[in-house]
Amino acid sequence: MTTVGSLGDLHPYLAIALGLQARGHQAVLATGEYYRRKIEALGLDFRAVRPDCAWVADRKVMVRFMHPRWGLVRAGRELLPALRESYEDLLGAADGADLLVSQMPLAARLVAEKTGIPWASTIHMPLFFFSTYDLPILPIAPVLSSHLRCLGPAFWGPLLRLSKRATRFLAKPWYRLRAEIGLPPTKDDNPLCDSHSPTLVLALFSKLLAGKQPDWPPQTVVTGFPLYDQNEGTGLPPALRRFLEDGPPPLVFT
Repeated sequence: MTTVGSLGDLHPYLAIALGLQARGHQAVLATGEYYRRKIEALGLDFRAVRPDCAWVADRKVMVRFMHPRWGLVRAGRELLPALRESYEDLLGAADGADLLVSQMPLAARLVAEKTGIPWASTIHMPLFFFSTYDLPILPIAPVLSSHLRCLGPAFWGPLLRLSKRATRFLAKPWYRLRAEIGLPPTKDDNPLCDSHSPTLVLALFSKLLAGKQPDWPPQTVVTGFPLYDQNEGTGLPPALRRFLEDGPPPLVFT
């Protein structure tokens, strides 16, 4: 299994890996070196895949990556220059694997297609299905997208395809590496958005958050949230405890 990013990106895979291990499988986590100690402390096998993810400890960098409009673009600028290294590392980590499970499909898709290893891709948020039947409030244009949701697939379908193709230039490093390793051209509108496994897509969220839409890949399975509960014995911060005890329980979504 491979992922990249913050703890929010890592923890679902820890839950899946621990579940697989409890059922007698060998689960290997392939991600940034920054997480080695955390993963190995759980008794899971670790393989380092660049980039090392050390930037998650830099608050200024994370603020840039979490920007509601430009965060994804900035994260892409961090990850795409390391694509060749990610591919090389993941190719070695996947040697002998029965199944490759990936969050970020860029390098994983190339490894799966090059080696023939069965591959399952994952989606953490309904947003990244880019459904024209259940259009999200787009961070880059929240007011416009909220008012025009009612126009439906007939309007949004062509516009979304046009948007994907217009931003396809951002995937130039992916196309270049794909050609260099001898894989045929792809017909995707944009591999940064459309790199779903052809056999299994795991939607790692609850059906209460989003139901399966007609334009999701038909091989999608909504799994529910894979929860990893970390208990380091530190307890709640005093301010948070006082807030929770002051009045009726709040509804928390994260």
